[in-house]
Amino acid sequence: MYENILLVLRDSCGDAQFKYWAQKHFTLVKIGDSNVVYSRGKVSRPVMIYEELYTKLHESHSRVGHHGRDKTWEEVKCQYSCTPYDAVMIFIKLCDACSNRQIFPKPPVGKPIISVSYLTRIQMDLIDMRSRPDGKFKWILHVKDHFTKFSWAYPLETKEAEPVAEKLLQQFYAFGAPHILQSDNGKEFVARIIKDMRKTCTDFVIINGRARHPQTQGLIERGNHTLEMGLGKWMKHNHTDCWASGLGPVVYSINTSIAKMTSKTPYEVVFGQASRSNFEMWKIISESGVEDEENLPDDFIEALTELHQCDTSNSDTSNSNDFGKNNQLHVIDANNQLLLRTPQSPASSCIPDTIIVANTLEKILEVISMNCSRSLFDLAYNALSQDVSNINNSENNPNLITNTPNSRHKTIRDEAEVNYLKSIAKKQKLYDDVVKQQKYELGDLVGLHIDRVDRTNTTPKILPCKVIFIHTSANNYAMYKLCTLKGILSVSYGVQDLLDLRNSDFADLRHVDATALPTIAFTQACKEYLSVGINPIAEACNCNGKCATKYCPCKAKRVKCCTKCHPKKKNTCENTL
Repeated sequence: MYENILLVLRDSCGDAQFKYWAQKHFTLVKIGDSNVVYSRGKVSRPVMIYEELYTKLHESHSRVGHHGRDKTWEEVKCQYSCTPYDAVMIFIKLCDACSNRQIFPKPPVGKPIISVSYLTRIQMDLIDMRSRPDGKFKWILHVKDHFTKFSWAYPLETKEAEPVAEKLLQQFYAFGAPHILQSDNGKEFVARIIKDMRKTCTDFVIINGRARHPQTQGLIERGNHTLEMGLGKWMKHNHTDCWASGLGPVVYSINTSIAKMTSKTPYEVVFGQASRSNFEMWKIISESGVEDEENLPDDFIEALTELHQCDTSNSDTSNSNDFGKNNQLHVIDANNQLLLRTPQSPASSCIPDTIIVANTLEKILEVISMNCSRSLFDLAYNALSQDVSNINNSENNPNLITNTPNSRHKTIRDEAEVNYLKSIAKKQKLYDDVVKQQKYELGDLVGLHIDRVDRTNTTPKILPCKVIFIHTSANNYAMYKLCTLKGILSVSYGVQDLLDLRNSDFADLRHVDATALPTIAFTQACKEYLSVGINPIAEACNCNGKCATKYCPCKAKRVKCCTKCHPKKKNTCENTL
């Protein structure tokens, strides 16, 4: 087409209709010894020809600093005419420098973790407060129960294993040990002191979350944000910088606030009653000058006495009705997602004594059957069906029903479980829909998010990988084994962890032979990928000392250590501003 237009404009060759169209839209410009076709219009620009399409787009994209689609398109329109927009889109998708630096999209929904009952699974994390220390305290140990959402928080001087284990043991002795303790601070909790905890508390399992993967601890990560926000507001309200003193009131306010998952406060689910903190009532009594118990109003004492008698009658049935008594961890699936407790023996199974509990269990079964796949809740369905069967048998046999009143605590937890399972069912349905929408094949290119602690401000954010093997998890979800240019990743990933790079280039990765590659960890793969073609000394140092001598690469180059330097260092760095 371009040659025909050039012949028309230069030699007036061609049929009349084509000559009219070419002369109307184009003009010939002689530049030196070359004839170049320009478009007509308010601004005349050279016509982009097919043979030079890639070269011109590469030049335009480089001139705007690889700043994306819109800026590249505007640059192309300013310099050339007759350039297809789709060609610009395809070129940007094939740009390796842009593909591995794009923003990793947040997954629409994470895979829900199911932990039915109190202290089945607790998650813990360490919050770094070194930027705003409170005297000797520089860290916060945050612990959260997965089912009740009940929180604990402790100030720490260091993040070493010994003080962390000490606080955890104090909590376990006060509230009981969990079946599963989950953390993503792996290296802090492979220490000997943490292993010694299992000698004292033999009933729980220690699970380390995947490195650089906070989604496995989504509850505690969101809880950290809530705790930090609440702590900042408390400090501002009380005009103080002593955040360690504010952990108690802030955590108490969190525990006495309604949790969306259970539609009840964590305090109420754990203790079976609302928090007794009627501040207005006590304020009125204090303003009335009452300081001794003998001077309390009679109606107030009667109300407390009635409440105490109610609690006493309920506590008599706690051995038979408490949902957490005489139970053990029965099953954990391959991904530690499904956690259930079942009675140790038929004699110790809990037989509810009112129709209210039967209706509660039937509602749970209805939620399971309507909203979730059977494969996920088969064990829960069978366990709860047995409870409903026991209730029906007790209705037919009055001798099985005790005359003790129903446990208020059990009713609260049963209602919380119904709301909890409803929320889980909704999240599970959303997760299943997302997983079914996206599937990858062998040889497809995908990307993994590189955590900011593993990179600098200018290095790529995406680790390009190739799918080399696909297998199915215990929950019938596709899991992908990936490789990079340097090795095969030791962990399999789900579709929610991957970024689609099938339209990207990465020619070297497409042709890599995975059979000759070693198995490496994800963090090691990120380090090797980011160090290719750059000077690692200029990026960051990995010293274990104080960076006071020229043995430190940064000190030798006369530059200050940055936030990316020596993430594992325990000593104070002396090469900082």
